[in-house]
Amino acid sequence: MLNRREFLQALSSSTVAASTLALGTLSAAISSLSMAQSMTHNMIAPATATPGFVPDVELELTARVESLALLPGQTTQLWRYVGTVLFGDASALSVLDNSHIPVIRARQGQKFRIHFRNQLPEESTIHWHGLHMVQRMDGHPMYAIPNGATYVYEFTVTNRAGTYWFHPHPHERTGFQVYNGLSGLFLVTDDNEQQLQLPSGEFDLPLIVQDRTFNASNQLVYLPGPPPRNVWMQGFTGQTVLVNGKQEYSRTLKRTAYRLRLFNASNASNYMLRWSHGADMTVIGTDGGLLETPVQRAYLSMAPAERIDVWIDLSQLPAGQDISLLAESFSPALSNVTATQTGAALVQGARPIARFVMDSEQVPTKALPPQLSVFPPLNLADAINTSSPRTVVLSMMQGQVLLNGRVFGAMDEYTEDEIVRAGTTEIWEFANNVATGMQMSHPMHIHNVHFKVIERIPAATESATARQIRAGFVDDGLKDVVQVLPGERVRVLLKYEPHAGIYLYHCHILEHEDLGMMRNFMIRTALANKPVATVGGALSSARIELGISDNNWLALTEELQAPANCHIMAAIQPESSHLGRQGNIIVVVSPDGGNTLLAVNGQGQLLPLDTSNIQVFSTVSRLTSRHEFSLFNGMMAIADRGVYDLFVGYTVDESRRVEDIIYNTMPLRLTVR
Repeated sequence: MLNRREFLQALSSSTVAASTLALGTLSAAISSLSMAQSMTHNMIAPATATPGFVPDVELELTARVESLALLPGQTTQLWRYVGTVLFGDASALSVLDNSHIPVIRARQGQKFRIHFRNQLPEESTIHWHGLHMVQRMDGHPMYAIPNGATYVYEFTVTNRAGTYWFHPHPHERTGFQVYNGLSGLFLVTDDNEQQLQLPSGEFDLPLIVQDRTFNASNQLVYLPGPPPRNVWMQGFTGQTVLVNGKQEYSRTLKRTAYRLRLFNASNASNYMLRWSHGADMTVIGTDGGLLETPVQRAYLSMAPAERIDVWIDLSQLPAGQDISLLAESFSPALSNVTATQTGAALVQGARPIARFVMDSEQVPTKALPPQLSVFPPLNLADAINTSSPRTVVLSMMQGQVLLNGRVFGAMDEYTEDEIVRAGTTEIWEFANNVATGMQMSHPMHIHNVHFKVIERIPAATESATARQIRAGFVDDGLKDVVQVLPGERVRVLLKYEPHAGIYLYHCHILEHEDLGMMRNFMIRTALANKPVATVGGALSSARIELGISDNNWLALTEELQAPANCHIMAAIQPESSHLGRQGNIIVVVSPDGGNTLLAVNGQGQLLPLDTSNIQVFSTVSRLTSRHEFSLFNGMMAIADRGVYDLFVGYTVDESRRVEDIIYNTMPLRLTVR
C-alpha cells in the first residue's frame, strides 16, 4: 500500500491519460490507462467532451482525402484538414487564400474544444506544435485514433502571441501524413501584441514553405515503403518548392509594412531565405512568439518546423516593382540541392519561390516598435544542472538514428534519466556525434516547453556550408526547435511548466522521427517537499475516513475486502480554521498500485489528473465539523474485480491545485472479489 511519500511520487506523473469512463467499467480503464510497459496506443479510448468544460470556441476538424488543383492540369490527391466553427468566433477557423491549409486563430486565455474526426484510411492524431498542453491533449502517438473515430481536444490557450502549428503525430506515419498535406497554422494573439498594432488582417501574411515531388499525373511521390533505412535516414527532399501549396507563388502587395510569418513545413529540407532586392531580414518573432526587440539578418537559415516572423516595409518601393523571396535548399546532409529542383530561373544561386508585385495603392506605414515584448523569466542562474547539462547524443549506427543510443520503444516507455521535475530549470545539451554515422544536421524539438539557445559549440572541423548556414540562424527569443549542425553541441535553457506527464523529444526530420529518433520524457510534479496534511498529525487536525456504511468506518491503513457493487462511504472532518468555508472534495483512484492516478468528477468519470486544475468530485458550500457522503453510488458502484487504491481529500475556497489538498496519507486499498 502506498504511503504519503509514495503517493506524492506517483501523483507527480498524474497527467497519465484517462478515458472518460464510468467506474462501472473500471476493468476496461485499467487495461487502457495502466502505465505498464505493454501499453500501446490502440488500447486507449478516445477522449470525449468533458462535462463542465465551457469552451469559448468549438470546432470540428476532419482529416480526409480530397483532390485539389495544385498544378496546371490534373488535380492532386491530398490528405487535408477540413473544418467548421460550431460555436464562438466564426473567424477562428479559415483557409489560407487559394490554398488547402487551415488556419486557427486564438487569443491567449481562450478555451478551445476541437472535435477531431479521422476519415483517413489509417490511424492519426493531432499534435499542437509549440502549444502547452496536458499530456492527453498533446497528440502523443499513444492517442492515435483509427478510421471513423473521433477525439475531442480541449485546452486553454496559455501561450504568448506567436506562430504555432498543428500536424499528425502517429508513430512511423508522421512523415507520410504531413507530406500528403496534413498541417495547419495555429496563430495566437494576446493583449501585448494588440497594443503594438503590428500589421494585421491582409497585412499579416503566412508563407508556408514545403518541397514536394510530383509525377506526370500531378500526384505526390514519396519515399518507398516500408522504409529502407539507407534511403529514409537521409530524409525527403522534394523536386519542387511550394509556398502556401503553390508553385511559383505570386501576390500583389500594397506599398506599406507587412508581417510575414515564414514557416518551414518541409519534411527534411533546410532553407536559406533572402530578399532579391538586397534588403535585410528584420526578424520580430521566432517559434515561441515575439522577440523582445527586432533583430536583423542578411538571410535566414530555417530548419524543418521552425517559424520566423519578419517585418518588411514596402512603402518606398515604386508601383509595379516586383521583389522575390529567394531560397537555397539543403538536404539534412547539407548538400545544396537548389540547382536540381524545378521552378523559376536561379537568381545568384537561389531560386525565387515567392514573387511580390507592388500595387499602385500606398497605405500609411506605422514604424516598427523598438520594444516588442518581455520574455517570461528564464534565468541561467536558476538551472539546477549548470555543471552537468542533461546530454542528448544524436547518432546513427547501422542505418538506425539514435538518441543516447536508444530508439522509441513502448508508447509509455522512459528511463530514469528521462524523468524531470516540474517547476525546475535545466540545461539540455544536444551533441551531434558524427563519429558514429553520417554527417547530418538534426532539428531537435521538445514538446510542452520553450527554451533559450544559450551556447553553440561548433565542430572542430566545420565545413564552409555549415558556417554559411550558421550565419543565418536566429537563436534569439524562445524556441521549440533548434538546428544542430554536424559535430556541433548546442545548449538550451528550459523550465518544465506548466503540465506534468509524458511528452516527446525528437528530431523533426520527419523520416528520422518515424525511424525511431524520438523518446519520451516524464515531467513529474515536484511536491515531495511541500507541506501536505497528515491524518491527525502535526500539520493538520483534519481527518478523512472511509468505510462501507455510516457505522463501519475503517482505519485508513486497513484493507477492505468488499463484494462487488458495495457502496463506499467517506467522511471529512476539516480543520477548525476551515469551518464555514467552501470545500471542494477531491477523489483520486489508482487501479494499478499508484502508477496511474485518475481524478473522479461528480458524474463518476475518470479524467486526466491536471495537477493545477483538479476535477472536483463535489463542492460543499460550507464545511461543517463532519461532512459525510457516499463516495460510490448508483452508476459509480465498483463492480469489477481487482485491487484499487482510493485517495480522498479536500481543498478550501476555489482552489483546485494538487498542492492544496488535505487528504488521507494512506489510501484505502479496496479488493473487490
